[in-house]
Amino acid sequence: MDFLQSIVLPQSAEHIELIRGLVIVAFVILMPYLSFVTGSLFYSLLYARRGKSRNHLLSLLLAKDLSEMITFSKGILVGLIVIPLLGIIFGYAQLLSGSGSLAAEYLILGLLFFIAAIAAIIAYNHSFNLIEENKEINFGKNKIFCPLGMLGFILLLVGVYITISSIQLAIDTSLWNDPEQISNASFSTATIVNFFLFFVFSLTVSPVVLIYVYFRPNSSKSAGKEHLDYIKKFGFTTALIFSFVLPVYLVLAVVSLPDYALNNVSFFTILVSLILMIFAASYIYVMNRDKSGSYAPQTVFLFILIFALVILKDQYAMGTTTKEHAKLLASQYEEYQLELKKEMGLVTEKKVDGEAIYNTICSACHSFDKKIVGPPYNETLVKYEGKMNDLVDFILNPRKINPDYPVMPNQGLKPDQAKAVAEFIMKHYQENKK
Repeated sequence: MDFLQSIVLPQSAEHIELIRGLVIVAFVILMPYLSFVTGSLFYSLLYARRGKSRNHLLSLLLAKDLSEMITFSKGILVGLIVIPLLGIIFGYAQLLSGSGSLAAEYLILGLLFFIAAIAAIIAYNHSFNLIEENKEINFGKNKIFCPLGMLGFILLLVGVYITISSIQLAIDTSLWNDPEQISNASFSTATIVNFFLFFVFSLTVSPVVLIYVYFRPNSSKSAGKEHLDYIKKFGFTTALIFSFVLPVYLVLAVVSLPDYALNNVSFFTILVSLILMIFAASYIYVMNRDKSGSYAPQTVFLFILIFALVILKDQYAMGTTTKEHAKLLASQYEEYQLELKKEMGLVTEKKVDGEAIYNTICSACHSFDKKIVGPPYNETLVKYEGKMNDLVDFILNPRKINPDYPVMPNQGLKPDQAKAVAEFIMKHYQENKK
């Protein structure tokens, strides 16, 4: 989108690294929170449907708990999804400027899905105002809550899938400038594996957060004993099951990376993540055994740390694959700064002395009227009259033309230096002809 390019400014190498760091921070805020929302909404829909079909109060109460856990603060729901994603969009627009990658533009589509999902989730949560603990179950008479919740869940998943696809689109430089880059990134192995990693993570972390809310030390939440026992049974059992599935996808997430994106940091982060998973699973097992939520804060922290390491793995892979593009952006910044200083009159452009370059470099092998190592200019320059650009190109990229002479070594001149020496020898040649 053109408006994204309009806000892009040339950045120095230091600023590029700063933007990359801010993008990582934004992802660390966004993705764990999205996983919590996704998992909680999934379980809420599951238990709401179960409660309606069986007329089961505890299932409906659990569905309500999970829904309210997502929407307890609408400002947080919006702030922890929309604001970080906007930061990532603008960060990607800067980091991938001029690359041909559509990752930033694709993220805008994801943002629209997230906004629609938030509206549907809030509406879904309002459906629960008919059910309260130990009161008549008239919740099942409400016919709109499940479709709204399911709509929000689908929109949320689509937004997540687009976000993960955009990450892979930014990492995989082979897709840049490809007319079908979005579809290729969306259906790549890396995208599919990371999407399932995200979903399994969400199914693991949301029960742990629910345990944390109700059973952490000094918790302000209260409920009946039967209700609390039902939460424990759901939370501990579900979290324990998926904590053994999650490591499989952590390993697959590294294996699915492009070969050129793999590095020592990728393997190190996943190794540390697996070690942390052992501790998290151990905490969940102990809490399940003791039927206590005493380790819930530590477990939630470990899961956030694990997700942060996964994000670091992806963003470091992006840093590896886009290293050359970052150098290009930094060089463009230097040119931009120089031009800006010239416009402001802070520097004067130094004229390149073509004669000095000739006397220092060219005269060792060339003369105008006699052969030294290379042919005399009076014989060769005739074919470049009126073709100054061709002469400059030959000086910058020498190649063998005359079999009677060796190929000229590349002298490593800059374009302005090559142009200056070309103008000097052509002017001198033309004066000699008169």
